[in-house]
Amino acid sequence: MSVANSPAHSPVPSRPVTPALKRGAMCITQSRAGSPAPTRPSTPASKPNVKFAANNSIKSPPSSRPGTPRSKPNAAPAADNPEAPTAPTRPGPRPTPSETGSVNIPLLARICDDIRASVVSHRTTGRWPHITALCGLLSAFLGDEDSPQTRIGLDTIRACRLDRLLDDILDPANRPIESPISREFAELERMARRLQRKWMGRFGEDYSALDDVRCREMTRTGRMRGVRFDTSGRPGWKVVGGDPPSDRGLETGNWFVSMAGAYIQGMTGDSIENLSFGGTKVLPILWGKEEVMGPDHPDLVRYVRDGKYGDMIFSLISHVGRRVHLLRGYKLRSPFAPAAGIRYDGVYTLRSYALKLDPQTETYRMTLTSDRVPGQIPLETLKIVPRPAELDDWRLCDRIEEKEMIRAGRGRKYAAWRREEHCVNVSV
Repeated sequence: MSVANSPAHSPVPSRPVTPALKRGAMCITQSRAGSPAPTRPSTPASKPNVKFAANNSIKSPPSSRPGTPRSKPNAAPAADNPEAPTAPTRPGPRPTPSETGSVNIPLLARICDDIRASVVSHRTTGRWPHITALCGLLSAFLGDEDSPQTRIGLDTIRACRLDRLLDDILDPANRPIESPISREFAELERMARRLQRKWMGRFGEDYSALDDVRCREMTRTGRMRGVRFDTSGRPGWKVVGGDPPSDRGLETGNWFVSMAGAYIQGMTGDSIENLSFGGTKVLPILWGKEEVMGPDHPDLVRYVRDGKYGDMIFSLISHVGRRVHLLRGYKLRSPFAPAAGIRYDGVYTLRSYALKLDPQTETYRMTLTSDRVPGQIPLETLKIVPRPAELDDWRLCDRIEEKEMIRAGRGRKYAAWRREEHCVNVSV
């Protein structure tokens, strides 16, 4: 079972960062007895048989479709991966306590992701938030390196993305806006460089190859299991037979690399136009323009899509007044669009539907207004998704895509395809 690609925590942080950092330092400096974190057994389910093409069409081979999802549409937020993070056991002459349960992997992963989010998003003048506690955490890591029996193994580094934490600390783009740089930050950088050198020296090439291992695990047991990158025709991720789809379903704040990744969460339907989850229609708004109707109605939004006949969703005309599950994509021109990938933003009520044809250009315009159902996680809170660990997976998928394009003999076309794929107009 893999932990390297399990999301560190639910979309909304569950506790303040500084106390968690202190607990993280304690979980390293103090030996803890006990067994590894329990795993959640996977429930057998029918295999996915629907392929999502890059143009949002779906091809169904003659076989049965996935079963009905088990979880409720409005379940409380949780991570995308249904497997509880655990430290896998590595063969070797000296198993470390990180492989025998003395380091709390889920806690350390959550701490790492929270502090990375605060580091990357800090754009105001002054010191980093929680920098004192972060210095204490790195000091605990360095102390672990000097101990006779280290508690931090390569599996823990990979699962908790500790190498990425050091990269973010040392990235000049993330430096605090202060002049001169404080002694505290200079000491933090010194410790980060020293720890990075120690881990490189202890693990050698295995440390440099952490992302290669993450790529393999992500497609075998992580968030991209059950899908593959298809280079035939227009490249894109498609659902394939193999591992059963997740039985946990959609949860507000879930994040996906592609629609294929979202589909295996328990959707049914054989085209982008008739997707449903738990009997409720799924509405993906992956491109086009969205705007808030006004300051007095922050949850009422208007969505506009211009395109050809095949770009329109005609079935929505029968859903006015009914609820839909809303997915937003990174190409959407909206104040609520995710920075990358696709995010599930909860349940909306479709208030109106309009469709017009410009006879001169033969272009259709579809206009929707929808109202977010009360009592859900606020949209402002969901803006933190994707989290740093999820953005890591987004970049790892870029590596997988490039590798597959080169393997298919289309390496020269990869750069042009990637520019088109990531051409996003963020203006609204």
